[in-house]
Amino acid sequence: MAPRKKSIVLGACAVLALAPLLAACAGAGSAAPSTAGSPDAPAEITTIKVGLPTTANGLAGMLARDEFAEAEGLKIEVVEVNSGAEAVPMLLNGGLDITLGDGIGTLTASGNGVPLSVFGINSEAPEDLELDPTAIVAADDGITMTNLDGKTLAVSQLGGAAELAAKAAIDAAGGDSSAVTYVELDPAQAIPALKANQIHAALVTEPFATAAEQAGLAVLDRPAASGTPGMPATLWVTSLPYATEHTDVLTRFVAAVQQANDEINADPDAARTYAKSVLEADPKVLDAIRFPYFAAEVADTSGLSDYLDLANTYGIFTKQPDLGKLLSVEVGS
Repeated sequence: MAPRKKSIVLGACAVLALAPLLAACAGAGSAAPSTAGSPDAPAEITTIKVGLPTTANGLAGMLARDEFAEAEGLKIEVVEVNSGAEAVPMLLNGGLDITLGDGIGTLTASGNGVPLSVFGINSEAPEDLELDPTAIVAADDGITMTNLDGKTLAVSQLGGAAELAAKAAIDAAGGDSSAVTYVELDPAQAIPALKANQIHAALVTEPFATAAEQAGLAVLDRPAASGTPGMPATLWVTSLPYATEHTDVLTRFVAAVQQANDEINADPDAARTYAKSVLEADPKVLDAIRFPYFAAEVADTSGLSDYLDLANTYGIFTKQPDLGKLLSVEVGS
């Protein structure tokens, strides 16, 4: 995978937590054909707008753009998104064709009637603790996963994916997740808050997990691997109208992303070199962090059912998602 000069299309948009209270509105996508520039590419190229964060979660989408999309008859225009509050409306009004989303946010939006379609898995929780980019950390090395009763644990969003992973990991370790007090805290503030004894523990993701280790904090667990092993972490999401009308485009997109996933998972060193050219992060940080585990089977969305069952175990949703509608459009790989 060749390094690329950074060129992210900026937008005042959003990503990983899809907002639960968005009003449902319909909109057609903008799959626009154009003439291919490469003699080896299909005669006609379809341009699609894809919402990605400039973090490691967006790496496979960027690599698909740079190395594999053209052979599938696609041109991917990346739009920077950092929260679903604006990303989802852009899906519905045609400002985006596809975006990256997280499981809880997407399911919550579905429960609130937003016409979304999940057609692929971007990354999934690894089963190997060594590959897990998440960590529950504490400043007091006397704290363990089984003695968090009555203590405060910080997560990035109450009722979100991080809280679900934390609860599942605590219970899997033999603790009692219902006896823990959860508070919402920006992950960037977790290390200072722990050192100041404002909280007892925190669930953090990369690059903060590596930063916490480097700061000397105790790693209590790797909660994605221990609490939600093999389950979807980030998803490829579009609007239901777009999915219904452009299944062929989504199939070609999945094929490009699958090749990117396979390449990143097979050659992490090359992936780090590529990441330094496209991600907005300190190269030294990229040398140290654990990358997400990108899905081995992008088109296999069946794991979302297990994820919903787990979320329901902990009463995450006030309105039940319509999984049948959410997964009603299937694409090939």
